Amino acid sequence: MPTIATQLKTVADSRKVRFLDLQNAFNGREVCAKDSRQATEENSAADPVAGDVSEWIRWAVTGFSPQGDIQESMHPNYYGQRALGRCLRLMYEKKTGNFACRNTKGAGPNRMTLSDI
Repeated sequence: MPTIATQLKTVADSRKVRFLDLQNAFNGREVCAKDSRQATEENSAADPVAGDVSEWIRWAVTGFSPQGDIQESMHPNYYGQRALGRCLRLMYEKKTGNFACRNTKGAGPNRMTLSDI
């Protein structure tokens, strides 16, 4: 991830556009993260997993991906999308500069923060 983020920032700089680094945005909220619970169909309706304890990634297994389901399987879930939306809004409000998006340990997606890079 650091290599990809560095390359993307280099491209953004060369094109004179802003860059939002997301490589650490889901730290602690990944699939199988130690302090996160998986949001599943079984617990989403009767006992929803809150965004401050849930994984923010879901498996999207379709069986149709030409590259294979493993390579194309991880995508932000509801909470992950909210977290990314918060990061984008925070960056939009800054007007200029490049930033890294990070979550706040033990908090939900509405507590995302930006730091200058």
